[in-house]
Amino acid sequence: GRTGTLVHVASGCSHPFTGLDPLAALLAIGVWGAVNHRAWVPWLFMVCLVVAGVLSPWAMQSQTLELGIAASLLVMGLLLSETYTRTRAQAGGTGGHKAVMLSAVLVASFAVCHGAAHGNELTGTASLIGVAFGSAALLVAGWVAGLKLQTHAKWVQRSLGGALALFGLTHALAAVFA
Repeated sequence: GRTGTLVHVASGCSHPFTGLDPLAALLAIGVWGAVNHRAWVPWLFMVCLVVAGVLSPWAMQSQTLELGIAASLLVMGLLLSETYTRTRAQAGGTGGHKAVMLSAVLVASFAVCHGAAHGNELTGTASLIGVAFGSAALLVAGWVAGLKLQTHAKWVQRSLGGALALFGLTHALAAVFA
């Protein structure tokens, strides 16, 4: 009934908040999109996350997903820790076409790993709808944090990126040696 559906939506919505890896990844994607003036980044992540969640019954094996998630954390950490941040004018310029395409491929592949993992852990459409809402909230929070980071010293962004990269590396080691 309705109560069961609401319970599944609520369970799915809380899911991204209950693990360090989805929490860190979603916030990082939002931050990275904001500091690089790429508003499409969180939207692409959401679309690919939901599609992968729906298609997850035939998705990759658990260890492959964990390595993909670890790689996403490591790479996002490295991207956030780099000193170069695009200005709004650079983001709209034509010179960065290859960078935009690479960004799209990275974001989509990261989202597929995270979405398939969520889809494997949760069951039903209501849970997936909840995951989408919870993930969207974290992406928005990351976006807002990224806008605020632009007014702070670069060492704050670099430090957060370095910590995320280290977390991704430890996550990869844990997946390999588990």
